[in-house]
Amino acid sequence: MKPTPLTAITLLALAVAGVSQVQAAIVYSGPNQNVTYSQYNYNGAFSLFNDPANWDDVTLNTSVMLMPGFQESYEFSTMLEVHGNYVDFARNNSNARNLTAGSLIDAALSFSNNSYVDFSRYVQFLDPDFSFSSTDGEFYNSTGYAGLRFTKGLDIFYGWMQIQVTNSGNSDIQAVLIDWAYQDSPGIGIQAGAIAIPEPSTYGLILGGLALAGAAVRRRKRSSAA
Repeated sequence: MKPTPLTAITLLALAVAGVSQVQAAIVYSGPNQNVTYSQYNYNGAFSLFNDPANWDDVTLNTSVMLMPGFQESYEFSTMLEVHGNYVDFARNNSNARNLTAGSLIDAALSFSNNSYVDFSRYVQFLDPDFSFSSTDGEFYNSTGYAGLRFTKGLDIFYGWMQIQVTNSGNSDIQAVLIDWAYQDSPGIGIQAGAIAIPEPSTYGLILGGLALAGAAVRRRKRSSAA
């Protein structure tokens, strides 16, 4: 049986459909959001994608504790959410993971499950009989990507947030949420730093699909001529 004219169209539709499944849309905050946390700047529950008190809230806090002659501590960390759905952070034990650009964020990572995690923490005990200091947190005086997991009803989404922490070891500690994004297809991972621009491999898939469709059309024409 000779192929019908619909064969090439069907191949092209399947190729394009396959591309759409591979490259689902990424929702991006836009650059330089620069939400800032410091000793005197507490933002409370913060909605990442304009849906307050729902699935996209984060609650973060910069804490400065000064106990003269005994203890000083400076910390930037998550806080517990107060509603059913919340944003979890990829973690390494009790610390938020600092991921490099391009790292895959998906179900293979461990997440905070609405528990506290630290981005940066410095503690110094000043008592002469009990004097020491400790530094912790993968974002201590650094910039990187935190992995995010969103719970929306029964669906799980993955995203990232770019965070910069400075002055980690003193009362001028400051954290800035530079930008963030999430993959809008549930269960699909996202690369840290990825925004809503198709990668070159996606264009390759599209061109490959078009080439297959074109070849099918040429074969059909040759068969018809014979």
